[in-house]
Amino acid sequence: MKWPQVPAAWTAGAFLILMALLAGGAALRESVTYDEVAHIGAGVSYWQQLDLRLDEEHPPLAKMVAALPLVLTGVRAEYSHSSWRVSERLFSANAGQLFFGEMLLKHWNDPKTTLVLARLPMLALTLLLGWVVFLYAREIGGPWGGALSTAVYATTPLFLGFGPLVLTDVPAALLALLTLCAAASVWRMPSTRNAVWLGLSLSGALLTKFTGLILLPALAVFVVTMWPGWRSQRMRAVITSIGVAAIGVYVFYLVFSWNQPAAAGRMIMPVWLYLRGVYLVALTASRPTYLFGHAYTTGEWFYFPALLMLKSAIGFLVLLRVAAFGKVSKESAAHWRLLWIAWGLFTIVCLASKLDIGFRHFSVPLVLLIVMLAPLARTAGRARRVLVVTCVAQCVIAAVAAYPFYLTYANAIGSFWPHYELFNDSNLDWDQSLPALGQFVNERGIASIGLDHFGYTDARVSVPQSRIWNCERPSPEDAGQWVAVSANMISQLRNCRWLLAGHYETLAGGSLYAVKLPRVIPSIPNPGEFFRTDGADSRRLFVDFVRDPSIVEKSAAESERIFTQWSAQSSVPQAIAAWLRDGSR
Repeated sequence: MKWPQVPAAWTAGAFLILMALLAGGAALRESVTYDEVAHIGAGVSYWQQLDLRLDEEHPPLAKMVAALPLVLTGVRAEYSHSSWRVSERLFSANAGQLFFGEMLLKHWNDPKTTLVLARLPMLALTLLLGWVVFLYAREIGGPWGGALSTAVYATTPLFLGFGPLVLTDVPAALLALLTLCAAASVWRMPSTRNAVWLGLSLSGALLTKFTGLILLPALAVFVVTMWPGWRSQRMRAVITSIGVAAIGVYVFYLVFSWNQPAAAGRMIMPVWLYLRGVYLVALTASRPTYLFGHAYTTGEWFYFPALLMLKSAIGFLVLLRVAAFGKVSKESAAHWRLLWIAWGLFTIVCLASKLDIGFRHFSVPLVLLIVMLAPLARTAGRARRVLVVTCVAQCVIAAVAAYPFYLTYANAIGSFWPHYELFNDSNLDWDQSLPALGQFVNERGIASIGLDHFGYTDARVSVPQSRIWNCERPSPEDAGQWVAVSANMISQLRNCRWLLAGHYETLAGGSLYAVKLPRVIPSIPNPGEFFRTDGADSRRLFVDFVRDPSIVEKSAAESERIFTQWSAQSSVPQAIAAWLRDGSR
């Protein structure tokens, strides 16, 4: 069997067109997700105010790319609002950024148009990553190796689901892969042009996600393992690249923090802000997680391997199993070695992480695994080639069949359990499915429906008939009525399995459940306290704060208290923590 005589680049392009249709169509059906509320508002403020106070725990670049169409079309943001004022302090900004993003998305501007404009650049970056996958995979597996990796990438549920969302994960994978491509080019031809390209790619990675810092030891290991070949010209090129990256990050932070209060000194502000972002990540890097019906107090090493098995198409898993049969040419040895080094370091960090709340955090190792499939295109034997084509076909079928519910996707292995027992957080429900609930309510003619949803956003924008509800605390008046509950609330964040003992309907691929309550409400055992502060449901703040701006100050004060406690318990020395927290105030 021979590969068909159709240009490989055209084939890769066709798969990326399919990806655009699937990912773009799915994103158009979804409401704003939890992190997008903060990211979109923050990105707009960076452009308009030259102030980086919002969402400091993520570098600004990806958010600014998403916000650019909004700024160019004249998006409205009110910087006299209390949500902006309270965010001047580090910890209180955790609450202020959510309020500010909520107002910008749903009250100061048209919600649908604003969300679509913000997601369009992210879809473009997702497709660009697909083309970079093709280019890198072509280097190690030839043209059809590039087409093979692109086909798998374009049909991977993680990238179809999260790619168009305003997040940092997929842009981080794009910049990481570009950096690796540029580093291999420096090895092959250590010209000034390639050195500058490596520096710009690396600075982009560092400005997109703090895990971009992992690229520095990856490049260092690559240099050491290839040391006999590193002549003075290559070393000069690498040093030039690191200098370009450092200058790029510094200048970017300097410009876009120009109007931010800087009592610690304007010229050291960029370094201080970057370190403070890393500090925030370290401060919140340990959280409870949930997997296979069991709650864990912190992340576990097997979290990402388990999700790789559950949330990948079976065809992709089989391709990973047979990938060892692929052959790499001597000309592509540097690309191949660099790929393995980066994959190993990123994977080690993921396995060691205590922040296991989403498969999206595995985006970089996953895209590197996909590129590693490229040598399979050079495999000999009819049977193996038939197997490769069959696996790609299965990936395509799985992607089309799962449309448009990619965030909740689980393969046949995961079909033996309800999804709410398998995994957690953004792997299941991230508030993306409110339009599906709105359609259900309208079709049934339901005048009012209790909603126990995952996030803090005001759900009434998508479902006007909804009201805040707690599945652990039903009232007698709820008897016989329709309610809806996030899949995350059923067994992970609350104790609400009792809801599914009667009549219910699954919505949005298992993200939400619409339940017809019984005529007699049973007693609920061991109700929890999630989403509750001083006896009040925190989500109600997002309904009330439009009418009462003082709520922002109250919520900000609570965030300040919580983060101060975390800071006191962190491993960061308190003198350094205090400087990072208050150094510019």
